[in-house]
Amino acid sequence: MDAARRQKEKDYPEPDMFGNTPAHGLLIRHAAGIEISDYKVIAAVSDARPCFVLDDVERVDFSNVKTDTAPGTPAFVLKDVQDFSVTRSRAVPDTRIAETKHTEL
Repeated sequence: MDAARRQKEKDYPEPDMFGNTPAHGLLIRHAAGIEISDYKVIAAVSDARPCFVLDDVERVDFSNVKTDTAPGTPAFVLKDVQDFSVTRSRAVPDTRIAETKHTEL
């Protein structure tokens, strides 16, 4: 990663400061102990990106999540994730994953 991009990571996050993100809902990286509940993502236009991308995340729980996803697009992309669960989501069935290098739901 170049120095300019590393500096941007320390600045206050603006929605467009990194260009297009890999998710149209939430991008969660290098985090632990995340709980998302009663959360709804509605895309203004059809978006081929996944709604949620998790990268290097531990202990994350999603509950009662509603998402818009384009046909054939996963709602969740998990990369190096441990202790993941999703319940009561319209996009995917209830799922618990102890550990994964890469999973798409």
